[in-house]
Amino acid sequence: MTSLLEELKPDCPICGKYFAHDIFDGKCSRCSENKGIATAPCVWYSQEFQRQLTEYVEEHTIDESSHYYQVLKYHINKNNLDVALAICREMKKEKLWIKHDFALQLLRHIGIDHPKKSHLICSMIIDWWNMKKNDAWNGFELCYYGNFGEGGAGHVNSVPPFKMGWSSIKDIKRMWKNIDERGR
Repeated sequence: MTSLLEELKPDCPICGKYFAHDIFDGKCSRCSENKGIATAPCVWYSQEFQRQLTEYVEEHTIDESSHYYQVLKYHINKNNLDVALAICREMKKEKLWIKHDFALQLLRHIGIDHPKKSHLICSMIIDWWNMKKNDAWNGFELCYYGNFGEGGAGHVNSVPPFKMGWSSIKDIKRMWKNIDERGR
C-alpha cells in the first residue's frame, strides 16, 4: 500500500518541482509572488526558460570547429597570454564566449596554471552557474567568476544571462599589472 505522499506528484505550473496551493495563487511558495517565502526567481525552474538559456549559450559559445577555439587553445598552451587576450577581445566583440568545461580544460590541463590566465579565461565563461565547488576551480575563480559555486537559481533570470564577474579587457590588464607587482 502506498502512502498519500507517494501518490501525489508536485503540481506547481511553473517549476513542477513543488506543490501548488490556493494561498499562493495556484503556485508553490517558491514560485509565488510571496516575497517572504520565495527564495529564487521562479523563471529559473521553468523548462521553457532552461531551453531558451541553453539555446542562447549554444549560440554564443565557441566549439572545437571554431577558429577561435583552436587559436586560443594554441596560445594558452604556449603561455602567450597577450595574444590570448587579443583573441578574447575579438571574441567579445562578436559576443562569443566559452563554456565552463572548456575553461577548466584551458586552466588546468593546457599551459601554465597562473592567476593571469585564470582572470582571462574565467572572464570568458558564459555558463558560470555550472562552476561547482567539487570541480577543479580554485577559490578566487569561484568567488569572482562563479558565484562561489552555488549555481544560478538566485541570479540568472533573463536571457541573455547576467554575466558574473564580467571583466573588460582594461580590467584584466589592470589585474595582470597587480599580479606582476605582487610577484604572482
